Amino acid sequence: MIAGGEIAAADALGPAGLGVLGTASGVKAVRSAEEVNAAMKARGWSPAWSPGTPVIETTLQPGTRVNMIVDAKTAQAIADGRFEKIVPGGWATFDDVETVAADVRQRAAITTQFKKSVDGKFYVVEMEVMQPLNSSVGFVGAQKEVTGGLLQGGGTQVHFDETIKGKDRWNFFKPSSSPKLLN
Repeated sequence: MIAGGEIAAADALGPAGLGVLGTASGVKAVRSAEEVNAAMKARGWSPAWSPGTPVIETTLQPGTRVNMIVDAKTAQAIADGRFEKIVPGGWATFDDVETVAADVRQRAAITTQFKKSVDGKFYVVEMEVMQPLNSSVGFVGAQKEVTGGLLQGGGTQVHFDETIKGKDRWNFFKPSSSPKLLN
């Protein structure tokens, strides 16, 4: 059964929020980006959520698919099935990811602090949730590059339960596509 608050939460995400359909029965809370960003800032993190938008605390259900942006080393390990060699990231998106400039840097606002261009090429790999996974879902906030440039944000983002550390994340999702090189 879907409750009114869950419908409102999905409606708040709009067309890009279709990814939350796999979460309808698992919506726990809807918080403001300002509230979540303040908590991040208090921990010394850069605020990640777009001001004026909701952040939905939910449980991603098995079968939900997200896209994860990875570096060349991670992509190769995934392609080789050598998951023990890598630690999957703690963030993903419901958006299609095609290019580094538009999708990785601008829409996802991933700074060079987190994904350095000097590390080589970037890839996108679709991940499928295998067991219920607590997550926060919302919109990417603008980020400032170390060079002073502004990355716009605006894409969807998923922040996985941060109590699930490192390689333990492999217990919750698996690649459902081969890594695809980004332009």
